[in-house]
Amino acid sequence: DVVSIDHTIPLHEARQRLDEAGFGHVTLQGNMSPSTLRDGPEGQIVEQTTCLMKSAIKELREMGPSCRRYIMNLGHGIDKDTPESHAALFVKTVRAFGLRDNSP
Repeated sequence: DVVSIDHTIPLHEARQRLDEAGFGHVTLQGNMSPSTLRDGPEGQIVEQTTCLMKSAIKELREMGPSCRRYIMNLGHGIDKDTPESHAALFVKTVRAFGLRDNSP
């Protein structure tokens, strides 16, 4: 089971709400701002993507052995006016993140 969250809801808050409602097993997906991806600039895309990934890793580490997964994605799908180069940069940043030291 996966729940997609909007960019206006912090990961820890979404996790807390799901846990309190008895859905602790659910994987979170999201919450990159679609407007940031569309409008850039490229540096902001990389910065926001990296920040969200660090936040997700920190949360997962704090949960310990009961760690649930996180899927990096947009809060609301991709806008039709998003430049392909911005989408490619987002994917490249997420993929490269796993190759670095991911200390939060």
